[in-house]
Amino acid sequence: MKKYEEKKTALHELGHAPGGHSYDPNLMADGLRSYTQLGQHDIEDYKYICR
Repeated sequence: MKKYEEKKTALHELGHAPGGHSYDPNLMADGLRSYTQLGQHDIEDYKYICR
């Protein structure tokens, strides 16, 4: 597994902790379209959860 694949997999799995679901183009996107940084939907979800 390449470094970027490890990073996107780890971040995706951590995204499950607060109840994340698959949203494209965000951290929880499935498969090859997974991203290595938070998208706007991810940020809004975390802000909502942490208030």
